[in-house]
Parts: sequence; C-alpha cells; structure tokens
Amino acid sequence: MIFSTVEFLVFFVGFVLAGLVVCRLLLPFWCEKAFLLLASYLFYGMWDWRFCALIAVSTLIDYVLGQAIAAEGNLARRRWLLTLSIVANLSVLGFFKYFNFFVDQLLAVLPFATADEVLRVILPVGISFYTFQTMSYSIDVFHRRIPAERLLLNFALFVAFFPQLVAGPIVRASLFLPQLQTAPRVSIRAMHSALIVFSLGLFKKVMVADRLAEFVDITFDNPGLFDAATTWLSVLAFGVQIYADFSGYSDMAYGVALVMGYRLVRNFRLPYLAIDPSDFWRRWHVSLSSWLRDYLYIPLGGSRQGRLATTRNVIITMTLGGLWHGAAWRFVAWGLLHGALIVCGHQLGRLRLWPRRVGGWAVTVGAVFLIWVFFRATTFEGAVAIYGQLFVPGPGIAWPAPYPILIIAGLAAHHAVLASRWRRHAFVTRRNPLTPFILPFCWLLPMFFHPRAFQPFIYFQF
Repeated sequence: MIFSTVEFLVFFVGFVLAGLVVCRLLLPFWCEKAFLLLASYLFYGMWDWRFCALIAVSTLIDYVLGQAIAAEGNLARRRWLLTLSIVANLSVLGFFKYFNFFVDQLLAVLPFATADEVLRVILPVGISFYTFQTMSYSIDVFHRRIPAERLLLNFALFVAFFPQLVAGPIVRASLFLPQLQTAPRVSIRAMHSALIVFSLGLFKKVMVADRLAEFVDITFDNPGLFDAATTWLSVLAFGVQIYADFSGYSDMAYGVALVMGYRLVRNFRLPYLAIDPSDFWRRWHVSLSSWLRDYLYIPLGGSRQGRLATTRNVIITMTLGGLWHGAAWRFVAWGLLHGALIVCGHQLGRLRLWPRRVGGWAVTVGAVFLIWVFFRATTFEGAVAIYGQLFVPGPGIAWPAPYPILIIAGLAAHHAVLASRWRRHAFVTRRNPLTPFILPFCWLLPMFFHPRAFQPFIYFQF
C-alpha cells in the first residue's frame, strides 16, 4: 500500500484512526499499542504476508538478545551476545538482499550453470530499515545508552510501526520507545502540523516525483538513445525526482505518525542547499547518515587516528552505505564516489581551497547530481553510457520535455528564496498566512493531474 493512494487513505482513516478513537475512549493504553501492532502487520502483510513471519522472527531474536545483553554483567559475554545479535541481523539481511547478486557473479564465471537452474530470493520490503533499527537497539543496550525494553509488545511495535516500516526513517529506540510508556496526547496544533506535512509530501510525490518519473524512466532505461541536451535534462530531473520522492515519503510518514500522537525524525534538511559534501550528508537521509556515522564511522576510529585513517574510514563507511542501498556494482560505485567527494572536500577545506558559499554549493550539488547517475541507471554499463553521452555527445533523439524543465526551474527558484533573507516566506507552516490557500492545491492538483499510473516509492526497493 502506497501513502499516495486511495487505498491507504481508506485503510488509515477508516481502520486505523477509527480503531484508535475506540481504544483511547474505552480501553487501556496497552490495547492501543496492540491494535497499532496489528495494523502494522496488516499493512506489511499487504505487500506479501510471508514477510510478516520474517519481521516477527527478527523482532524475537533482538528482544531476547537485548534482554540477555542488559542482564549480563561480564563484558566478554556481553560482547559475545552483541556479536550474535549483529551476525543474526546481517545474516538475514545478507541472504535476502545479496543472495541474487552473488549468484549472478558466480553465473558470470561458471559456464556450466544457467540462470534458470538457480534459486532466486524475493527481497522483503523494508528489510534494510528495520534491520538497522534493531541493530542500533542492541548496540545501544550494550553500551548502556538505553535500558532494554521489558515489554515485548513495545519492542514489537518499535520494529514494525507502519508509517516508517517500509522506507524509513530509521528510528532510534531512544526516540521511540519512551513514547510507548504513556498514552500520547494529540492537540489541534499537532493535527494541523500533521496535515501540512502530509499534504506537502503528497504534492511532492504525485505532482513532482511521479510526473518526472514518466520522463526519467524512458531516458535512463534507454542509455545512448537521446542526445546530450536531453540526457543532461534527465540527470537533473532524476536529482529532483529522488529528492521529491524520498522526502515526500518521509514527510507523509512523519505526518501519519504525528496525527496519531507519535513523533519520528525529520529525514531531510534542504539537502540541495548544502555548501560542501559533508554538509550534504548532514541534510540528506539524516537517519541513515547519522546511523552510519554513529555505528560504523566512529567505531572504525572516525577522525581520531590521523588523516590517512580518516580517509580510510570515510571511504569504507560510504562504500558500505552504497552497498546498503542495493546489491549491484553501481551502488558500490555510487557510495565510493561519495566517499571520495567527502575526502576531497575535507582536504580542500583544510587547505582553504574549497570554494565558499555559492561556489561550494555549485560544486557540491553539481557533483551530487552527476553521481546520481550510478544510483538510477539500471546497470553499471548503462551508467557509463549515460556519462559518455553527457561528456562525449553523440547523435540521439532530442526531447525538450517542458514539464521537467518547469519543475527543475521551480525547485531552483524555491531554493534560491530559501537561501535568501526572504526564506521565512517560502516555508509552508501554521504561521504562514498563505498556508490555507496552498494546502487545497496540494490535494486538488494530485487528484486531477496525477500520472496515469501511481509509481512506488523509490526507496521501497531498499
């Protein structure tokens, strides 16, 4: 079920909100949590009911090991238990996410095997997100940052809470579990904020991301078919599409949770206003970038062991971050290039050679948009072909699509305002007098001008 469909609105309003009203008026708080857990498993089961067993097993493993880690006083045994938790999580993630990839690599070097003779594994939706959530819980319990959750119901809801289940944000136990101790209170102000955030997310998803997808899918799925100008336009369009798609999902997830009285993290902080590569990753997919920083980069040594070690740690972290997105060499290349970009930014900044403000913004965003090619291309070879068309133009079809040009220009103008002294007027908030006039368009335009087919969120595949 996709947030931007009528089916989800029926499920959420007709089932979830109606059930919550009954629970809050007539029943104790644990009944509300049980109902939300049931709703979350129903939501997840609509993708494929078999995946519900997988998330249930993952929940039980980390709940039991979390209790054992918290109760164990011997440091060596606690480390062994933590290692068991991490290995269990990574084994499940590795099997479902990377089995097909390794099979394909073997098929490439084993001439006596064919693709029809090997097992193929279906990737469970959202497995990367809830696996990282449960891993961070075990690590935090090990370091005594948080106590182990005693109630299985609370822990199961933390893992499976449906607004963020299939595409994040990656919610830390330290943020969510305390919210399950007492019944939430929903104010009119919070409801208003939830409506604003969800409406903006809906508009970004349907009117920006889905409409751009109609252009981007054709150009990227046929590398080398279009001329250089169209290829450049498609690269810019995808940079806008993925931002609108993923931030739109995150906004809708935040709004859905907030209307029920629960708070998630805000996953985007205007990333295309970043002035250097590190700044970009402090703004883009904040829950993942902060997870990689806290649970991978810092344990590797961070920046405490000299420049060479810092460079190594950045490259490892970003390359594994790329591999987290998908089992393909193009994702490895995408992460590796981002790691190299961050290292170059650090070194040039240390030498005072990194351009300031507008120059730094132009270099950062330009590099990010170019690196998106590896992320979107269907194959590594397709990405190389697109780069070739960008920098060594050849003959091809010209497609000066007006809608992508209009959207890109609109986003550029909006960001220019956000970067100026008039930025407070560009935010749609409760205090902005234009908000009551903007919100109806966020619903009416998608209703009447949506694409012919709803597109799944890009990050559902991760």
